[in-house]
Amino acid sequence: CLDGHTGPLCEVCVQNSAKGAINYYFSRREGRCVDCPSFLHTMFRTSIIILFASVLVLARVAINRISPSTESNLSLQAKSKIVISFYQIVSALPVVYGLDLDSRLKGWFDLFNFVNFDIFMFPRSCVGSMRTYLIVNAIWPYIIIALATIVLGLFDKIRALLHRYEMGKSCFYRCPPNGTFIGKKIIFFTIVVFYFVLPTVSRSVFDAIKCRAFETNDGDVKNSRSYLLADLNIQCDKENKEFSKLSNLFWVFFTIWPILTPIMFLMLLLSIRPSVRRNSPTSLALACRFLWEDYDEGMMFWDVIDTIRKLFLTGLIMFIDTNEGSNKVLRLAVATVVSSFYLGMLAIARPYKRNDNFYLAFVSNFLLNCCFVMGIILRLCVGGEGNDGEAGKTCSKFVANSLDSYGASLVVVFLTSGMMGITLVFIAITSINAINAPVVRLKKSGQSPNLDMLASCNYHVFMSHVWATGKKSTHSISRKLQLFMPKLKVWLDVDSLEFIGRLEEYVEESAVFVLFYSEGYFRSKNCRKEIYAAVQMEKPIILLHEGSEAVLDDLRDECETNCIDAPGSECILDHLFKSPPIQWLDEGAFSAAAMNRIYVSILSKLPRNSDLNDIQIRVPGEQGKVSLSRPLVVLVCNANIGALQVAEEVHALLPSRKTIEIRGIESVEDLPEFSKDIKIIANNDIFGDNLLGSNSDMDAGTTIRGDGQNRATLLLYLNQDTFLDAENRVKDIVQVVKDVKIDVMLVHELDHEKGSCDFAQFFKQTPQMLIDHPYNIYHEIAVPLYARKEYRTISLRKIILRMEQVE
Repeated sequence: CLDGHTGPLCEVCVQNSAKGAINYYFSRREGRCVDCPSFLHTMFRTSIIILFASVLVLARVAINRISPSTESNLSLQAKSKIVISFYQIVSALPVVYGLDLDSRLKGWFDLFNFVNFDIFMFPRSCVGSMRTYLIVNAIWPYIIIALATIVLGLFDKIRALLHRYEMGKSCFYRCPPNGTFIGKKIIFFTIVVFYFVLPTVSRSVFDAIKCRAFETNDGDVKNSRSYLLADLNIQCDKENKEFSKLSNLFWVFFTIWPILTPIMFLMLLLSIRPSVRRNSPTSLALACRFLWEDYDEGMMFWDVIDTIRKLFLTGLIMFIDTNEGSNKVLRLAVATVVSSFYLGMLAIARPYKRNDNFYLAFVSNFLLNCCFVMGIILRLCVGGEGNDGEAGKTCSKFVANSLDSYGASLVVVFLTSGMMGITLVFIAITSINAINAPVVRLKKSGQSPNLDMLASCNYHVFMSHVWATGKKSTHSISRKLQLFMPKLKVWLDVDSLEFIGRLEEYVEESAVFVLFYSEGYFRSKNCRKEIYAAVQMEKPIILLHEGSEAVLDDLRDECETNCIDAPGSECILDHLFKSPPIQWLDEGAFSAAAMNRIYVSILSKLPRNSDLNDIQIRVPGEQGKVSLSRPLVVLVCNANIGALQVAEEVHALLPSRKTIEIRGIESVEDLPEFSKDIKIIANNDIFGDNLLGSNSDMDAGTTIRGDGQNRATLLLYLNQDTFLDAENRVKDIVQVVKDVKIDVMLVHELDHEKGSCDFAQFFKQTPQMLIDHPYNIYHEIAVPLYARKEYRTISLRKIILRMEQVE
């Protein structure tokens, strides 16, 4: 040994052997004894770590304040747990498994010490006795939790005082500190601290029995002695008093940490399991959400399994050959088997709610398995009782001629660094998917709406419908509601009904009652039970229906006929029509507009949003603003009552009013005059005869149609009076326009007050020659024109898009 060095591996500093002199420690990085760092230097390094942790906490709080959906969209909590668990096990490889990298890469494992959450920045030899080190290491998390409790308590009192000051003296007795809020925060903080420090604290507890055998040749006969790795001054011998005292402390702290902490997690999960499975988590369940919210309902105990796995791989495995286990490959072999078994369980169970978390966990455990396999190779290539030559022979004999300790070390470095790279890739992909995810967002902030509801509610929405006629549409609405707002909890019979006799309870547990009316709703006994309960409990009600507003007359008649029990039809109808009914449309942009109305109605009735007068949201699939890229002439027949009004509505909606020109046509005789203003394309090869008839002054085979900047279309407005004009002017103009190949656009009026009718009616009143070949006017799909402002705007935009297609 060098001067000042003694003991096993020459790693005991002679100066520390003198009583009361603790000025040096053995630095593995420098390979010699060096001065202990000063207290101020250590405090500075500790402060940097605490400051960094505080910044992370504040950043998390800020993200939740500014963008509450960001963390949930990225699922950073689950990914952090996976990555930290990986590196906590990797950092145990040198100490627990005796895995030493090649001398050129020895400092690599030191990079992962940050995940150990070890508050001791002092080297162990500089702290004091081994017993002091062990005690402080085992109790410091409790000290941190106690300090956090004090800080949270003071914060709550200050907040209460400020609130009292703002509210006035009358609030002094009505505004006490929120003890429930503080309790939930403390429980959550305690669980997080225990979860992350458990492997580190448990490993420090095992330092009390972690021994390594060394062969000595101090005498003529070789013998073996075991020394405590954490303090090579202490010999692992039951007759050694210091080691005996450490063993007693070990069993005390072993019971507190590796045994009782997982049991505590398990008991908490067992106590909150019923409320979580009912989708109505209690305050305690919400405080414990760190343990279960990332997993499927049936796999909410997975964190307990994962915690036991980490404890075994970082601590419990040291019970295998306590004296010489770190010198052998047995621990590495057992760890490989355990990790392989866990990997198989993970693949079969798929416990995570999100696939990206499952894939990251699978990759993490696969890489960890590879690290254990490479550890076995390193033990064969670096370990052994002989010199490098003998170890090299062992490596070439049992592993490969081309693989040496440096190559195996590089593979371990690659695997451990690759995990961080893979994690960053997962987060990047998840971030991109979250940004592009088709979800509902507030227009002003771009964030997800607030969905907080009363503690007595388990569901945001109760969907009520009659199975015979409303099942298909109601299920479609429910799926779309949850598709674009995943955190919205919807009660739907096929998903949530457990017992038909509890219908009233389900209504009571819902914040908003949504009634989808279809024929026979009020004739259903169960539907009446649901609406009776909603009215008697004064639940906010949203009425949905299909078809025109004429359907609402049928609803009133059916309700008055069948709702004869309390609270009575009059009271029910009053509640139903407190808010405007919403017409459900299940087609593209119209469906998105209907969803917008439903979402806004639901959000406005939740407690946190009830004071907001104007909730504006964006729903995926909504039709944005449109325009025409080229000018267009729109022809309207004056006898086609309503066509001119629609054309003017389209004109008013366009950002540039000069893009269309509206031309009224009184009769067929007006078409030649109109033809002077657009380009005439000779088409004698196509039209051999004059299709315009004797009333036309146009030459035979002449076609009027848009070309370049002179495009034209005839807007044909369809309602109950179309083609019923006395002089058949609409029919004549449509015929001539079709003859000369001018585009015809069909618009179907659906406003009951403006003469809407079923499309089948048009086949009865339209001249048969226009229905048949070659005119085929109904081969063109008509644009539906709805009465409601939001839907009508979309109809007009679809008309503009149709106009854009005119050549």
